[in-house]
This record gives sequence, structure tokens and C-alpha cells, in this order.
Amino acid sequence: METMTSALHTHKAAIVPIQALRGKAACLVVVVHLLERLTKRGAFPQALPEWVWSCGHIGVGVFFAISGFIMVYTTGDEFARAGAGRRFFLRRFLRVAPIYYLTSALMIAFSYVTFRYSTNAVYPVPTPLLTLMSVLFVPYMDYKGLTLPVYELGWTLNYEMFFYAAFAVALMAPRRIGLAAVMAALTALVLVGTLVPAPAMVVGMPVPLFFFTRPVMLYFVIGMVMGAVRLRFGALRLPVAEAALCLMMLIPLALAVRFGAQEITLIGALCVALVLALASLLEGSRTHSAFAIIAKAFGDASYSMYLTHSFLLGVLGVVLTRVAAGHTGLLCMLIALACVICAGAAWLVWRFVERPLTTWLGRRLTTAAVPEQAVAAP
Repeated sequence: METMTSALHTHKAAIVPIQALRGKAACLVVVVHLLERLTKRGAFPQALPEWVWSCGHIGVGVFFAISGFIMVYTTGDEFARAGAGRRFFLRRFLRVAPIYYLTSALMIAFSYVTFRYSTNAVYPVPTPLLTLMSVLFVPYMDYKGLTLPVYELGWTLNYEMFFYAAFAVALMAPRRIGLAAVMAALTALVLVGTLVPAPAMVVGMPVPLFFFTRPVMLYFVIGMVMGAVRLRFGALRLPVAEAALCLMMLIPLALAVRFGAQEITLIGALCVALVLALASLLEGSRTHSAFAIIAKAFGDASYSMYLTHSFLLGVLGVVLTRVAAGHTGLLCMLIALACVICAGAAWLVWRFVERPLTTWLGRRLTTAAVPEQAVAAP
């Protein structure tokens, strides 16, 4: 009997540098959010350089680029197959939605209980309508005038689900046509977005039209290009260990943060493309099993790390402020330690919550189609 894994996609071995890069991207998001909390608490003796705040944008950009690459790389032989689009979208929904819904519910309760002890003055309980829109991945404008869902980190998932929907449609066509259509459509949306003004708080441009025409969509295109190159030419093997490749990736990643911005820029996009090229188009000739295990765990935990780190940063912000306020160097070392703590906690969530939940729902929702195992999504 055919299993869900074989029915929904052809499994491909994890690419160690990609797994490591996923973890690094999650760390960039953790860093910028922890810096925000430390700054609010006055932990730094002077204002931080402006470029520091690009960490979050570059981290998200890398996530989007990796997503574009993985979607192409893992579905290369599914294009134009009957039902491929439906199977793909179900697989991605099961991968993204369950843990997001769970953390959103927990964050609503957590924020309401703890806002008195945080740097936030109030916490407005979300209305049922806004909660429903968040669950359906429909962007809207919140009370701050920002296009953020109930769980604010979910704004990136609105983009992800939009990309998955477009990609699912493309899977109905032959690969070359489908990939070209998605890349052209995303690029066209960004071009249209240059003519779309920001929506007004009450009456104005529809929020989804503005949201889904932002330049950040181009990161998906970057990843898709890398995926198409990998499928066409394979990876170049170098006489170095994969750990060395992962160290090499830190250079363009650091340049992207230093010379990028809180919005997509040409140099930031080029650096993200370079770091993804290093991770996806090159292979090391030697893979140390210990490093591969750590890198895989880092990558496996990256999505949970993105969704759960906010639960830890309040306490970490208080502790770091009390221990190292006024000492920038010490704070930087402790921020690195905080990333390790968040990664460790996220791996536990992945191992004991995210993966079992995804597997259980996969079995329940796909029994009628394929009665055995749930999908092992990339």
C-alpha cells in the first residue's frame, strides 16, 4: 500500500548547509526581537547603529528564499501530474498551520496575563473577526496601523501561504512553464505595488492588495531561481568539509545585515542570493556526522524557534538587563547565549509538539486519500 510520503512527494535527503542556514535565519529574528526588548529597558549605554535593525528583515528574507528553493527542489518531478497542486497545498498547510494556530492561541492568553509585567502598557484582546482573518491568513490593519495578525509573527506566514497557493496552481503546468509563471507573477505583483499606496486606517486601498505587492515577495523568486539551477545542473562538489561551507555563509549573511535595511535593497537581495547559492549549489566532500546531526536539528527547530521565541524573550530581556546593562560586549555574548537557549527550547517543541501534531493531523485529514503515514514535509 502506498504511503503518504511516497504519494505526496518524492523524499529528498536534507541538505546540511540549508538546514544550518534555516537555523541562522531564525537566530537573526531572535536577535532583533531581543534587541528591541533590551533597548526598551535601557540596557545599552548608547543608541545602537541603524543597520543592526536589519537583522530581522534579512532573517525573514533568507527564510523566504529558502522556501522558494525548497518548493522547487522537492517538487521538481510533480509538475503536470494529476492532483499535484492539491497534494502540495495540503502538505504545506499541514506543515505550517497547526503549530501556528497553537502558538497563536497560547500567545493571546500569554500576552493578556503578562502584559502588566512587560514594556507594553496595554494588550487589546483580538476580536473574533480579526482572529478568523488571522487563521485564514488574510492580512488586515491592526489598531497600530500595521498589517499584523493576532500573533504578530504570523505576518510572514501570510506571505508563505500566498506563495504556496500560487505554486500549487503552477504545479498543474509543465515544470518550465509553471516555474516561469510563478516567478513572473510575483515579479509583476511587486511592480504593480510601486503604484499601490499604503492603506488608510479606515477607508482606503484594500490591505491584501497592498500587502501582497510588497518587494519582499522577490525573495521567493531568488529561492526559486536557485532551486531551478540545482535541478538543472546539480551541486558543485568542493574538497572541503560542509562545516566550512556553513562558515563561509556567515560572510554574505553579515554583509546583508551590515549593508541591508529594514526593507529589501539591491545589496541585501544580492547578499541573500549569494548565501543561498553557497548553501544550495555547493556540496562539501566531507560531512562529519556530528556536525550534520547538529545542523539538521538546528534546521528542524527553526520554524518552532520562530514561533516560540517570543515566549522566552521577556524573561531573557529582564535577566540580561539586570546582569549586563551598560556593558555592550557582555550583552552581545549573552544575546548569542539566548539564541542557543531559544534553539534548544524550540527543538523540544519540534520533537514533542510540532512533529507529533503535524503527523497526527496528517493521518486524520488524509485517511480518505491515502490511509497510512502522514507527510514528512520538507
